[in-house]
Amino acid sequence: MHFVIYDDQPDAAASLRSMLLPLFPSPVQVDCASTLAQAQTLIGAQTDVVFQDIQLEHSQNGIDFARKLHQLFPRLKFVFITAFSEYYEEIFTVDPIAFIQKPFRQEGVRLCVEQLERHLHEQQIIVSPTKGHIQTLALSDVFYIENSDRRLLLRTADDAVKYTLRMRMSDIEPQLPVSFVRCHHSFCVNLEQVTELRRFFFILKNGREIPVSSRRFAQAREQYLTFLGSQL
Repeated sequence: MHFVIYDDQPDAAASLRSMLLPLFPSPVQVDCASTLAQAQTLIGAQTDVVFQDIQLEHSQNGIDFARKLHQLFPRLKFVFITAFSEYYEEIFTVDPIAFIQKPFRQEGVRLCVEQLERHLHEQQIIVSPTKGHIQTLALSDVFYIENSDRRLLLRTADDAVKYTLRMRMSDIEPQLPVSFVRCHHSFCVNLEQVTELRRFFFILKNGREIPVSSRRFAQAREQYLTFLGSQL
């Protein structure tokens, strides 16, 4: 996993880094950025989480920067760090995993890491696509799963294939998080990436339309409404 701490106070970033590293059972890469240029260099498609300071140098707003990052890298997750409680409502416009209040305390950082690990774990499944082969799949940036020519294609925002599995849809379904809904014989959609449900298709954040069969429409609609209610 790759984490980036973006705080314009290098000492604060180093302190948070020293608290984070011992809390993960397996090695993680944690980089620190104290300027916008450094952050833009360090944060990329392979970054999992950004620990984002809100009030940056020259009165820059870290939430605005996070919004821009989220548009570039939709799978990127955020933990906001701040000493100013007036920002608490605004940070949720970027759907952060958690926030940490300054000055950093070990117990607060530990609780944040527990929440972070729960969230990241929920985005992974373990499958056996072939005999003797066990594979861990990260699902946070999978928009939908397509059944094509006896293979499952797990597609991302640009319709690129992230994984190809020799499995049936019915075999992978029990492993999927509740946000994934089987809406068609050939499609399973990630509701986290849906903007709208029409009759008979879902519209995804990338504009892609995923068909919903007439037989599955009522159930898909109910699951979508339940999902939306859980996000309030």
